[in-house]
Amino acid sequence: MNDTPSFPPELLQALTRKQLQVLERMTKGESNKQIAYTLEIAETTVKAHVSAILRKLNVHNRVQAILSAGDIDFGSYLRR
Repeated sequence: MNDTPSFPPELLQALTRKQLQVLERMTKGESNKQIAYTLEIAETTVKAHVSAILRKLNVHNRVQAILSAGDIDFGSYLRR
């Protein structure tokens, strides 16, 4: 059992579909450049999404977001 805090569902539901896709890519260790290429959006757009994700999830940096997002089933959120 991991003792890393996970995000409550209501925080994740505050994210847009694209933000969830960006967060999922972040958890896979992709850089902003890689995420931009994969999702076919501008790198500046990725940076804006990352900033919004950190703010909405109430974390201070990318590492905190990734650690807390590690056990999220992105498929269930992205299907909505």
